Amino acid sequence: MSRRLGSSSGRRLCAMWLPSEWRRRRTSWVALAVLVGVGAGAVLGIASGARRTDSAYERLVAQSSPADLMVASGYVGLGPTVDLRTVAQLPGVSSTSSATFLPAIGRTSSGRRFLPFEAATGAATNNHFGNTVDRWKVLSGRRAHPHRLDEAVASFEFSRQFQVGVGDTVDLRFLPVATAARLLPSYLARLPDYAAGRATPPDLASVFDGPDVKVRVVGIEAAPYEFPPRGVVLPPLVMTPAFHRKYAGDLVREGFVHVRLAPGTDARAFASGMPKQLRAAVFATRTKTTADVQRSIHLEASVLWGLALLVAASAAVTIAQALSRQAYTERETLPTMQALGVTRRELVEIGTVRASIIGAAGAVLGVVTAIVMSPIWPLGLARDAEPHPGMKRVSRTRGDGTCSGAR
Repeated sequence: MSRRLGSSSGRRLCAMWLPSEWRRRRTSWVALAVLVGVGAGAVLGIASGARRTDSAYERLVAQSSPADLMVASGYVGLGPTVDLRTVAQLPGVSSTSSATFLPAIGRTSSGRRFLPFEAATGAATNNHFGNTVDRWKVLSGRRAHPHRLDEAVASFEFSRQFQVGVGDTVDLRFLPVATAARLLPSYLARLPDYAAGRATPPDLASVFDGPDVKVRVVGIEAAPYEFPPRGVVLPPLVMTPAFHRKYAGDLVREGFVHVRLAPGTDARAFASGMPKQLRAAVFATRTKTTADVQRSIHLEASVLWGLALLVAASAAVTIAQALSRQAYTERETLPTMQALGVTRRELVEIGTVRASIIGAAGAVLGVVTAIVMSPIWPLGLARDAEPHPGMKRVSRTRGDGTCSGAR
């Protein structure tokens, strides 16, 4: 009988304990829940950032319909060329996109200058470039309108190296075929003198004598083949098909095609047979693979995984110390509760209830903390590759460069 009475009394005390304990110790409970939540959320957020960083480039490649090969025509005005229109009809070709490299010297609105071997200035030949094979990820701004002569899209590497953003302008001066035809024979004839230092080569400003064109950067893009450490091309600045139609015919240029092969086609066999099929030796394959970029990005991800482990260890030690201090503070009430009939099992249940309340509150706060941290990740190079950034308003853009809405 006495045991039943003691047990009944203990249960009543347990039921009374929770609200009274909350009133007495809510500050310490809340502080402990915040500590648990922020610590767990930081670990979850950093671990999520490490995972997203490690996979960002691979996911960008997977959704960009990457090319297997790049075929170049040779420079019009400087040597023999190849008609690239036949590439799309070759067996094993699934899809292509093409553009033309137009060597130029340039100056940005911020005063930065660049030479032809420092940037790849060019123009898309049609609306497919950046939309079908090697689809762009537009980091900011929008695509250029294909019918506007004065709009261009810069790669993220061009933007970074030459400090160009959306709305900035770039002054370009190109090399006409007529000028190259006039100067090239004399330049080649005096090449030994230039190499020996007996003569000074002509200044580029006098060689690149026009036309002078100013374009406005309306967007910043990222494509798989542009990523360091070994970009396949120089940092591109891409003008519109309208620009190509108006200017390209009179300029020194090199056409190139991004080729995506049909499933099951051997890329090496296709590449080795390309010169014979086109009756020309001018052919360039894509030298950078996903693994080349992934090695540099994996280093960033490894640092984040290490940081997550360090934060987890620090949070665990801090939370353990806080819990032990909490237990030490509350131990003085245990003899009193036992004297009033609370059993050891019920004391364990009381501790479990307290830990569950703190843990549940901490878990909710941890999830919220991880979500709030989501826009921070990934970091570094992987941030430009991330196809699905954290909480961010995204404008959708049609292929013609006009904005179609937001979500």
